[in-house]
Amino acid sequence: MTLQDAQQLAWSFNRPNYKLFIEHAGIRQGPCGDYLLVVARLGEQQIFTDAEKAQWALVEWMAKSAKANDRYFTLTEDGSPKECDFATWAKQWPKNAKKTETKIACSPEIEATICFIGHAASSQHMDEEMKLWNVSFNNTAKNECFLGTNFKSFEEAKAFVVRYIAKGYPTSGFPLK
Repeated sequence: MTLQDAQQLAWSFNRPNYKLFIEHAGIRQGPCGDYLLVVARLGEQQIFTDAEKAQWALVEWMAKSAKANDRYFTLTEDGSPKECDFATWAKQWPKNAKKTETKIACSPEIEATICFIGHAASSQHMDEEMKLWNVSFNNTAKNECFLGTNFKSFEEAKAFVVRYIAKGYPTSGFPLK
């Protein structure tokens, strides 16, 4: 693996939201002048000589961590979030999203959609409040959807859309912060 590959991988592996399953990743020079990625995870050490294998290992560890640590919520009759297991969330999520879906016209071409997603990824909720509401933007003229941003409440999501409109709703559909 090249030094540049090893540096990029070490940066990826050392991201704060991966601390649930990775203690530290570092770089060592191999005996042939190539570079190795050394990953310490939960009491064991793994050494990667191949960048692609290291990347696939990270993906596998992320999936295992998500399965073990993500949190799921459904809505009660009064609309309050209630924690549940994955199976309940998977069954209820489409109904909750449809029931809470709110569309706001930002311009003749851009429409915002707010809905309850009820999924708090462990990589995001470790050090902050869970964000269970999502805003996505759609360019209706081009039939394009832009990935959403998550928020703690419907009110916070709606305020974000209002700020987006006030800033001139860029026609790209990407919200301005």
